[in-house]
Amino acid sequence: MATNNFMNENASNIYVITNDKMELDYIDDTEILAEDLKSFLPALTIYNDYEVYYENRSYPSIRLGEICEEVTINKDIYITVCVNLVLRSGYYEAYNLDYEYNINIDDDTLYDDGIGIDEFLNEYQDAFELTDDEVIDISEETDEVLSRLISKIEETYSKLSETYKQLGTFSNGEGIYERA
Repeated sequence: MATNNFMNENASNIYVITNDKMELDYIDDTEILAEDLKSFLPALTIYNDYEVYYENRSYPSIRLGEICEEVTINKDIYITVCVNLVLRSGYYEAYNLDYEYNINIDDDTLYDDGIGIDEFLNEYQDAFELTDDEVIDISEETDEVLSRLISKIEETYSKLSETYKQLGTFSNGEGIYERA
């Protein structure tokens, strides 16, 4: 049985890096890529360890760095939106750029696992002394910050990679791609 070449969790396209010299354990190329990303994204905090992690054993990944932005609100609630830039190995060849994000509210972290910020705020609405309108405003502002960060990241990815869309998956698991 075959499989798709790329694991793409969040990005709207598949941003492919086809550097034949680049290997996930070859740190110099990873550092160069991270510096290239930082040239377009000055707010990027580059990670220096470049540890390989295996969220999926077939697609080892490296977190390159993160961009965080605080959400400005008038209450004593501290919300930070962080987007981690990820480089994933393709199953057969090449690599793709993706991202992961999380939202931190007063040191509680919400990942993109189905619970939204509005559900979180509704649960703690009394503790934070929020009105229904404030919950909506905070949720909208947080979504706006996340969308803005993702837009900047994907724009940068498109400058540094070849952009593809997956057209479909065959019954044997293989994926077919076209340039976007």
